[in-house]
Amino acid sequence: MKFMQEIIGHYAQILREETDMFLKNMQREALTAGTFTQEVYELLKDYVSRGKFLRGSLLLFAQECYAPKYDVQAVQAAIALELIHAALLIQDDIMDRSVLRRGCLALHKSFESRGEVEQFQEVKKTGESLALCAADALIFVALRLIKHGELMDLFSKELHRTALGQMADIMGSASRKTFSKDKILKIYQYKTARYTFSLPLAAGVILAGRNPAQLEKIGEEMGLLYNLRDDYLDFTSTSGKDQGSDFKENKQTMYRLLLCEKTSEEPKDFEHYKELLEKHGVFKEVDQLMLTYHENILKQIAQLDILKKEELALLATNLLTRKK
Repeated sequence: MKFMQEIIGHYAQILREETDMFLKNMQREALTAGTFTQEVYELLKDYVSRGKFLRGSLLLFAQECYAPKYDVQAVQAAIALELIHAALLIQDDIMDRSVLRRGCLALHKSFESRGEVEQFQEVKKTGESLALCAADALIFVALRLIKHGELMDLFSKELHRTALGQMADIMGSASRKTFSKDKILKIYQYKTARYTFSLPLAAGVILAGRNPAQLEKIGEEMGLLYNLRDDYLDFTSTSGKDQGSDFKENKQTMYRLLLCEKTSEEPKDFEHYKELLEKHGVFKEVDQLMLTYHENILKQIAQLDILKKEELALLATNLLTRKK
């Protein structure tokens, strides 16, 4: 927890303030489009501010692994990454039919609530359509902030992978079959791991004028550990997002795969699913897989010649033990 509170927390607070200022500027620019856009931006500012700012913080942190202090270009790129991340979450919640996000209503549900009050026609469709447009707006304004040519190429490459990973995730939820371990890990890698860790770490190193290969590789394994822990938190979370959403949406996870390998018994509901996982030792098996990733990450970090080696190791440990 030390890393999150003392290091990431510091970067996150700076980015939260800078992002709010940027969105206020965009809000003023949007005045010409009418008063409703002002209400949309109020929702977006609140929605974005509730995030952890993990990705943007990692970008600033990565630059400081090789340079004394992050610069303005890094702050702009970090804000862009956070805005794009928020946009992807808005889209993801519509696809997954999620009700909650970041401790509040998902954005499309906020628009639906307004539609019910104002008696919109086709409230659900309108709420989802407005949320998708709001997500587009976040992506489009974010593009203004990526001013480094190599960084634009990196963002494009990694976010393309994210889109492909999301498509594979959707196909997995629709499939009656359980995917192989390699295929599930590839979804983790593309949908979450690379854009959550490899992208910001590589971007920060590039802005420091160094080769990003080592941190990019470590970032990918950190992202896989993050995703595995995220799957575990789906069983325990009491706030922020819907508990049991992976089970309800038929997600391809390591928990699902390992259970299928051990029994043909079909879970009747989410509680029964948890009972089966416990009974067949799946929780312990995934815990061991996370420990293996953690140990491998620490070995790679030990070989790095960077300014923030200890902090990076603390982050890896935090990923293993985080509660949200």
